[in-house]
Amino acid sequence: MRKNQIINITLSEELLAAVDKQAEVEIRNRSELIREAIRTYLLEKNANEVHQTFTPEEIGRVNDIKNFSDFKNFTTFAISSSFRPQPNEVKDLFAGGESELTKYIENPVSFRNMGWDLRTLGRTKPVAGEYLEITNGDRKIIRIFRDGQIIFAASEDFYGHGIENEDPNESFKFNGLAAAELISNFVNFTNKISEHLAKKPSGIIYKIHIFKPERKIIELVLDINWISSAGRLDFLGPAVDRDVFIKKENQTPEIIAYKIWAEFCYIFGITEDHFWFVNKQEKTMDFNTFINQK
Repeated sequence: MRKNQIINITLSEELLAAVDKQAEVEIRNRSELIREAIRTYLLEKNANEVHQTFTPEEIGRVNDIKNFSDFKNFTTFAISSSFRPQPNEVKDLFAGGESELTKYIENPVSFRNMGWDLRTLGRTKPVAGEYLEITNGDRKIIRIFRDGQIIFAASEDFYGHGIENEDPNESFKFNGLAAAELISNFVNFTNKISEHLAKKPSGIIYKIHIFKPERKIIELVLDINWISSAGRLDFLGPAVDRDVFIKKENQTPEIIAYKIWAEFCYIFGITEDHFWFVNKQEKTMDFNTFINQK
């Protein structure tokens, strides 16, 4: 049982009068209003670490993405995000094809044509009134929930140049450039969605996931001939994931993408002195790498 403690606080007459007036409007007492004000303040300042990780509901939404298409039968990489504090809401999420938001989701900005991005060539549709979904056939999927959580997922052919390898005892070669470019595009995508939130967020949590129950080995490769392994992931569990919490103040997309890319590389046993696509001095992702890629 939660224990309450009585404390003494000093408020000016003007502030106390404002508290009582607001409490009357919300049909609650003075103590309830003050408790709610303190809770909201702490959330906005991200003082409580529990709000720097996904909630069970948010984790459940990510895990459910495995049920799309045949994702559960192949190596699937997903990246998701959730804004803080909550509750929040994406305005005009279901407004339809003429809205600015829908137009962007259906044709998001990317670094180049034919790159690893969030373009699907599909049309958005609401699902059960809970989220907006858009897909590229059975290859990749985006879900945007009412509260602003965003999930992108794609199966192994998206990250492996169409290489098919269904033997769980053989390694799957994961294209590192694909992951770096996708992470960077996803960061830009979430920044755009944040402009449509009812309340300006003070923080955002990114989560990266690799699902594949049977696959024993995944190798991160970067060379054009798909031979040299830059890093290796050996695991027997159902998934690997990492959280990255970002405070919105003074954080550029290049800085955020770098932090997510760093966690992705750590999974494969790669330290910061072996990172690619980055400005190592400034610890930023080099977006020009993708723009100039042919």
